[in-house]
Amino acid sequence: MRLFSRAPARRAEPEPAPPLDGPVAGVRAWIAAEEASGAVVLRSLVLPHSAWRSATETARCGLGRLPHDAPDERCECGLYAWWELDDTAVGQAADAVATALGLHALGAVLGAVMGWGDRVVLHREGWRAGRARIVALSAPDPAACAAMLGRYLARVEPYADWAAERASRSVWATESVVGRVAAAYSVPVVPQRGLETVALEHGCRPDLG
Repeated sequence: MRLFSRAPARRAEPEPAPPLDGPVAGVRAWIAAEEASGAVVLRSLVLPHSAWRSATETARCGLGRLPHDAPDERCECGLYAWWELDDTAVGQAADAVATALGLHALGAVLGAVMGWGDRVVLHREGWRAGRARIVALSAPDPAACAAMLGRYLARVEPYADWAAERASRSVWATESVVGRVAAAYSVPVVPQRGLETVALEHGCRPDLG
């Protein structure tokens, strides 16, 4: 039985989630990191020491709680994606790359994904699924991402004098790095502006109201 639910809101009980007609579509980011072998892999923003070893990944909960299938509404496990690439998504990606110490990080890589499984947890900003597949990757547009990151920092750290300087840092993977990753994962490279369109070719985006 397929169970679909929305993550609990902070001040109200969740409403019933709409039925899903197949996989869900989303966008996400990874940390591109070079391993000792010279291979470039995609690492999770949430758990940087966890790498995607292929274009299709299966979620497992590694948060040290009672064993359960991922994702679980009572946990934070699962494979994450955002519905759209917005200021918050870019800001979180930049934060993750900036703090990925010791991982030989080469920058943030953006991508379009589809998610599915016995349970998919829906949130206002995105979803968590038991399985997900990369359908395309993109080299981040430095100018567009810098603008989004600047707005994100202005919102979450409005009194930080160094916010503008931080927004200008190069935390985005180059086209050559993204090309290496795409070849390793056997997925196409598309422009950043086309990621959401490509995702919707492989999954749905339910109306959450």
